[in-house]
Amino acid sequence: MGVIPFKACRVWFYLDERDRNVVRAWLDESDASGVDRIVNESLERLRKEFQNEDSRYVYADSVVNAFISAQIKALREDRKLNQQELAELMGTKQSGISRLERSDYSVWKVGTLRKLARAFGVRLRISFEEFGTLPPEIGDFTEKRLCPRNFDNDPVFKEGWSRGRIKRRRSG
Repeated sequence: MGVIPFKACRVWFYLDERDRNVVRAWLDESDASGVDRIVNESLERLRKEFQNEDSRYVYADSVVNAFISAQIKALREDRKLNQQELAELMGTKQSGISRLERSDYSVWKVGTLRKLARAFGVRLRISFEEFGTLPPEIGDFTEKRLCPRNFDNDPVFKEGWSRGRIKRRRSG
C-alpha cells in the first residue's frame, strides 16, 4: 500500500496503491514515469511552499495526523479488532476510537498513544525530525510501516536470532 502525494486545489491528498494505479492509468497505462513526474513536481512545490514557515508546519502536522490515524486503523484491522474491542482494551469508548481514526484529528495525547501502543503490542516512538525527512516518509506510507509486528511476532526477540542479524539504523 504505497502512498504518493498529489496536490489539487492547494490540498495534499495521499493516494493508496489502488489510486496510484488509477493515476498511472490516467496519465498513460504504461507510463510509470508519469507517477514519478507527479512525485517530483510535488517535491518541487514543497521546496517553494516550505519557504513559508507556517506552510511548513501546517503540512508537517497534517502528515503526522494522517499517518497516526491511518496507523491506528491499520493496526486495529491487522489485529482483527473492531473499534469497540480496541476501546475496551484501552478503557475508553468506541466513539473515542472512531475520532482517533479520523485523518483530521489533531489533539494527540501521549498517554492515549501509549495506551494504543500497549493494546497493539508495540512501542511508541516520538522524535523531533528535520523537514527534509517528510518526502521520504510520505513515500513510506506502506503496510510494513503502518503495521509493525507485535512483541510476540518480533523476530528480534524470537529464539535463534543473533545480535549480528539485527540491523542498526544510522542516526543523523
